[in-house]
Amino acid sequence: MEPHVAGWQLDIFGSASPILISPPKPDPLPDPDLWEPHVRERLAEAVVFFALDSRHSDNVPEALIDCAEMLHHRLCNRPVDKADYYATLGWIMELWTGAIPYQVVCALGRVRPRAMQDAIRDVPLLNYDFNRLKRWCSGQLSLEAQWEA
Repeated sequence: MEPHVAGWQLDIFGSASPILISPPKPDPLPDPDLWEPHVRERLAEAVVFFALDSRHSDNVPEALIDCAEMLHHRLCNRPVDKADYYATLGWIMELWTGAIPYQVVCALGRVRPRAMQDAIRDVPLLNYDFNRLKRWCSGQLSLEAQWEA
């Protein structure tokens, strides 16, 4: 894993110093298809734990708190990552399930699933974003092209 000399740089005094390129680091985790079954089970347990855990001791799953914070940032016109925002919006509105379906997270956290969905439908900005996402998912335009807009 020695650095590779890509070229030489001359300074104003005529001395040369190497321009080094470090080799890429290997991926620390192998392909998930190569994992042992017990490793996959532990990872699945960790995903469920992180989705349902609450840092605030209020029994509301952390995944739902993160979703609410993202919607709040959007409503306050704070910058949000568009890919994360639309992925979250689609997960809440059940356009896709993600690692753990929205209904399951709500059921295990004893939260009424329709609460956040109704809020999205009732707030004009969020409803506009949701309708835009539905149009993208129906094949009118690609998501990448729309995100640039």
